[in-house]
Amino acid sequence: MSQAASSPQWLPGRGRRRFAFDRRLGLTLPAALFVMASFVVPILGIVLRSLFDPGLTLVHYREVLGSSTFLPVFLNTFRIALIVTVITAVLGYVLAYAMARSRGWMATLMLGAVVLPLWTSDLVRTFAWTIVLGRRGPLNNALIDLGLIDRPLSLLFNDIAVVIGSVHILLPLMVLPLYSAMRAVDHRLVLAALSLGASPWAAFRDVFFPITLPGLVAGGVLTYVLAVGMFVTPAALGGPEQTMVAMLIESQGRRQLDWGTATALSTLLLIAVIVSLLVARGVGRGTLVGPGELTR
Repeated sequence: MSQAASSPQWLPGRGRRRFAFDRRLGLTLPAALFVMASFVVPILGIVLRSLFDPGLTLVHYREVLGSSTFLPVFLNTFRIALIVTVITAVLGYVLAYAMARSRGWMATLMLGAVVLPLWTSDLVRTFAWTIVLGRRGPLNNALIDLGLIDRPLSLLFNDIAVVIGSVHILLPLMVLPLYSAMRAVDHRLVLAALSLGASPWAAFRDVFFPITLPGLVAGGVLTYVLAVGMFVTPAALGGPEQTMVAMLIESQGRRQLDWGTATALSTLLLIAVIVSLLVARGVGRGTLVGPGELTR
């Protein structure tokens, strides 16, 4: 719809701008109220409870920050989340590139294979990995039958199991933003680089990859945030050394009924995620290149 049709022409310029602003505000207000009610208000309640349980005090934060138990769990959480994000980014980029290069029924089949796991519960997929990675599971049996190992490997209740299960669950969330970014690439830019003497690797490195980098960043941020807050997968596939903050929050709140410490842990986790995302944004701001900058 044109500007002339979307705002009354009898209004002066300032009036038309105000009318357009009021119209946008009216369209976005219901969504904003929904976000406030379902997201902002609960988080505010968690923060306030961590500060006022009982009374205005920072005792729960001092307990968390001064404990020799909580800090290693935080470090372990971000370590596993970073490993999962890097592996998911590598696998997701290769898969999204193959999907973007495919055509016809093959592209549809690959897209369906990526989206189909999202229809299955994370809990079901996680417990499926407990069968696959078990000492008498199909993976160990196949390795023994092939003569590659003499006895079953310990693939459960360690970092390997948690990373595999987390990557499997989060991979579609990395692939879809990358696939969307790659499908939007104007391949005439790559062909132009090749025609000017660039090698296929140089054309990919200097043209294709910078254009798709925003999709990689979007998928990486989404994967990282969800990996930090994972509960079911590390609880089912990991051991004591793979304890993550979400598991600690559940233990403090539901089992020990220590809601002050649980809400303090939740608040500190939120702050840590926000800080890490701000750092990633600051680092990545100077590396993101849009298609328009390449055509200047």
